[in-house]
Amino acid sequence: MRRAGRGPEKIDTLIVRTLPPSVGIAMTMSEICYLWPSVVGVSLGNKSYPASLEDGVLVVTCQTPGVAKMINMKGGTVTSEIRRRWGLNVTRLRVVLGSFVRTVQASQSPSFKMIYPSQDSIQTYFNSTSKKIDRRDVAQSLACLMAVYARRFPDGDDNRKGD
Repeated sequence: MRRAGRGPEKIDTLIVRTLPPSVGIAMTMSEICYLWPSVVGVSLGNKSYPASLEDGVLVVTCQTPGVAKMINMKGGTVTSEIRRRWGLNVTRLRVVLGSFVRTVQASQSPSFKMIYPSQDSIQTYFNSTSKKIDRRDVAQSLACLMAVYARRFPDGDDNRKGD
């Protein structure tokens, strides 16, 4: 729902505003974890991890004492950056030594392969969907989706056997 005088809002903003504060903080922490290398730099970001937020204190797990010292030295910059970018009330850092596995690095971008179905394939699916759906635009969109799906999964194995 839009408020008068404002444009559309981002979905994550709406979700965070409507959920309990603890869920909003957890979602924000998830984003901070994902973008951590952009906060502290790629080199430090790959060797440290924001583990939790406790009463305004961001607990950062570091793999080595050297990384812990560097993160500690950047504490003021890191806390102000988190407050600025995410509006999270972080007052200070607490650095601990530990191990972790970073599954996705912010510097990596997922690779997607575009799938372009043939016009013949779309037309075939449209002939089928237009008989069942009155709205031409909906039938056309569904036909495109079905053609992309058929191209992406050529075996027809859609995990719905028996339906």
